[in-house]
Amino acid sequence: GRRTLKLQEPLYMWRQHEGQGTRNSGRCSIDNLRRCKVHHLVDESGPCHGRHVQVWSVGVTLSEYAEALRLSGKVASVAMVPWDTKQHGGRNGRPPPSDAPLFDANTG
Repeated sequence: GRRTLKLQEPLYMWRQHEGQGTRNSGRCSIDNLRRCKVHHLVDESGPCHGRHVQVWSVGVTLSEYAEALRLSGKVASVAMVPWDTKQHGGRNGRPPPSDAPLFDANTG
């Protein structure tokens, strides 16, 4: 299997600006980027294909990624984990607790 992790030190710094494609181009909309990511995650060679998946996020991002994964029909199940770093130490990348509650998006 494949594993991902957050590195302690940044590899590079990223600055967003008003002229970037993800802010101005419909082909780089949030919905299209999510479709692209989900497509590659659930592809036969992707890390989520046929597996039980947990989505850790908040709000619309959480529900829309979970729904897209579920609707792909290529994952065994999808569990949603509401997790807002601002409420848990305020630092992006802070690991969630091992006993965080899960919500099964397959059963509602």
